[in-house]
Amino acid sequence: MRLTAICVALSLMAGCASAALANDTYAAIAYSKDSGAYGYANKYGSRRAAEKRALQECGPGCSVVMWVRNECAGLAVGRGRGYGTFRGMNERIVGDAAINQCERYTSSCELKATVCSAW
Repeated sequence: MRLTAICVALSLMAGCASAALANDTYAAIAYSKDSGAYGYANKYGSRRAAEKRALQECGPGCSVVMWVRNECAGLAVGRGRGYGTFRGMNERIVGDAAINQCERYTSSCELKATVCSAW
C-alpha cells in the first residue's frame, strides 16, 4: 500500500513538472558585429524556434548572442560595434546591465533591444 502511494505521488509530481515545462516560453537576440544589425523574437515554445526567428529578423551574417527561457534579455552596442548582453527578470534590469556589460568592452554603449520570453 505504501509503495502504491509513493508511486502515485511520484507520477503526479512528474505530471506537474511536464505541465510546467509545457508552459515555458523562449526569447532570443541575434546580432551581427560586422553590420550592426540585430533581431529578436519572443513568446516561442522552443529555444530553436526563437533563435530561428531572431536570425531571420537580423539577416545575413548574424548569430544568436543571447537566448532565455522564462526571462528577459538585453543587447547594448557601442563603439566599434562591441556589445554586451544580459539576462534577468525584467526589461529595466537587463537593459541597464547590458549597457554595463557592453562598457566593459567598449565605450558609447546604447541599448538596442530588450525582449522577454513571455510578453
